[in-house]
Amino acid sequence: AREAEALPGCVAPLPSDYTRTGEFLEQIRARCGELGTPAVTVAYIHKTALKAPGLLAREVSAVANEVPVDFVHVLSRLRTPDPRDRTVPNPIPDEESLRAMPNLTYRKAVLGWIVEPSGSRWLTNREISAGVIRAVDTRASVTPIGQIEPLDSNPTA
Repeated sequence: AREAEALPGCVAPLPSDYTRTGEFLEQIRARCGELGTPAVTVAYIHKTALKAPGLLAREVSAVANEVPVDFVHVLSRLRTPDPRDRTVPNPIPDEESLRAMPNLTYRKAVLGWIVEPSGSRWLTNREISAGVIRAVDTRASVTPIGQIEPLDSNPTA
């Protein structure tokens, strides 16, 4: 969080225990009350709180006025099925409602891995950060970070 605050522009990290829903919502409301509507919200929330990204999106959408908030949801490729495979349920609760939310542009940054001559490895924090920044800058609906195909090339395969 301290590193992010030192970056140029207005980066306002919100380290929070998003499994404590009431406190999480209070923190979001307080931050939006303090700083106003965020231009971009990056949600890097682990699977221990699957509903937290939707709660966060609803809160920032509610305070947004005329300009939509760019909402970048950071996800692991291992949790994100191939959109062409209709047999696998979507593990992102309420993704359709997130995409339809007023004043919100929902996008995904999908975390993969790196394949090297000695084998594959997970992304470093620096690689993840650079990929999320690229997702924010490019404004694509889905931004892969690292390699996300084929699944059997990931470090746990």
